[in-house]
Amino acid sequence: MARVIARAVRTNPDRFEPTVDWWVRRADQAAEINQERTNQAYLGPDCTIPDNLRASTDLDAVVAGAGVLVLGVPHQFLDGLYPQLRGRLAPGAQVLSLCKGLYIRDGDITPLSQRIAAETGYETSLLAGPNLYPEMAADLYAEATIGYAPSNRDAELLRALCTTDSFSVELVDDLVGVDMCAALKNCIAIASGLGSATMGNTRSAIIRRGGQEIAALCAQFFPSVKPTTFGEACGIGDLMLTCSVGRGQKLAAAFAAAGGKTGWDELSRELLGGMQIPDLHNLRAVGTFLRARGALDDYPLLAAAHRVAFDGAPPSDVVASLQLRRMGAG
Repeated sequence: MARVIARAVRTNPDRFEPTVDWWVRRADQAAEINQERTNQAYLGPDCTIPDNLRASTDLDAVVAGAGVLVLGVPHQFLDGLYPQLRGRLAPGAQVLSLCKGLYIRDGDITPLSQRIAAETGYETSLLAGPNLYPEMAADLYAEATIGYAPSNRDAELLRALCTTDSFSVELVDDLVGVDMCAALKNCIAIASGLGSATMGNTRSAIIRRGGQEIAALCAQFFPSVKPTTFGEACGIGDLMLTCSVGRGQKLAAAFAAAGGKTGWDELSRELLGGMQIPDLHNLRAVGTFLRARGALDDYPLLAAAHRVAFDGAPPSDVVASLQLRRMGAG
């Protein structure tokens, strides 16, 4: 996304400054980006970094006075960042989050974008969609949805910030809907990996039923969500991709293949290099949320994925759940 934004600002010189400041954690990574114009650990040796991207390990310097902050860090690190962001951006600045996750406290769920807005004090929107970064690094076409709140009077600025000839963005005035689609599709991806292996019929059934459960859960507990949001890139598009080739489904397939005898942390180290992904966190949070309301069994696919992932149930429970029809309050 940093590459996308760097290219987009060049096509909008009247709206944006030409240089994009980029906070990275490691000095060697910043040096590689600035001097070699590559980021090989994440994007490979053939992907070049635009020369108007400027990497720094100094977070304060990067965010100071910014009109837009694009926030793309693993959700578990957000609490430590909030104090460094409050009051640091320009007056009236916006945050565009790339973070997919759920904030849960005392058994209740808050969409992550709302949590970010409350903690930083800035208008917050969310970009989500079927965006595999190796394909984006090759400048292959991709699309996304930006969900924004009714209070945002300049969401069009974000579309301009993220639109290039190979990356297309649509705006949706349904921030909670985009947020919930982004988080819940990760839960269905775990179900897909646990229950479908490489079988197309079963995988298709899980994706379809998963989409129904996402819509039903939102209708029951987040009634402001617009049904049309599920048809956007953040909805069916991201759900299809994540359940087919996403990291969470890959991890879950390995868990199922090992009969649940190899732990999630060990599999994550083996398959993802220890990368932290939100899928398991989101599934646990949703399970806790629904169980606290006596509603977990109303969502058979989510309930089965939760039992297999955390309670030792056999992976066959996921496929068996497809025979059940009950979803939501009805």
